[in-house]
Amino acid sequence: MKTFKQFLTEDVSVSPPDTIPIPNGMVRRFHVTATPLDINKQIDAIKSNGITLKSAKGIEGPKAIYSWPSWDEAVEYSGMMKGSAIVEFFHPPDAYDSNPYATYTEVPPENILAIHEPWHEIYRYLRDDEESYKYTKKMMDDGVVFDEDHKRAVKQLTQDYRKP
Repeated sequence: MKTFKQFLTEDVSVSPPDTIPIPNGMVRRFHVTATPLDINKQIDAIKSNGITLKSAKGIEGPKAIYSWPSWDEAVEYSGMMKGSAIVEFFHPPDAYDSNPYATYTEVPPENILAIHEPWHEIYRYLRDDEESYKYTKKMMDDGVVFDEDHKRAVKQLTQDYRKP
């Protein structure tokens, strides 16, 4: 299993959701984090501190850490909207005995498997489809305007693989 130090230093966007192994006896969970301000600050805080009750908003219920047992449920909830990310982590199953979606048990940084941002899906698609990558990159080079998620995916992909 990847250590948290590896998580901080490697490009986790190449790992699709629900593919990184978790320790025996634990459950995989997906937490949606969103902010109208700077999502990168939020992500940095989660990488450093984990998911904490101190940062919980309690928007849809009591102040707790909300998460979903599946990627699809988290995406359905969030819509992978701009300014959001989905944190994939593992937790002890008894943390959800009283509520299947909320817990008061904090998630330490070492339990975080990946932080998935909207641009990661574009990255994986273009990484796996060379023709689409070349076409998108050429259009960008020709001045066609793309959203920030496409720009970031192409920039990261170009850096990771030194593609022209």
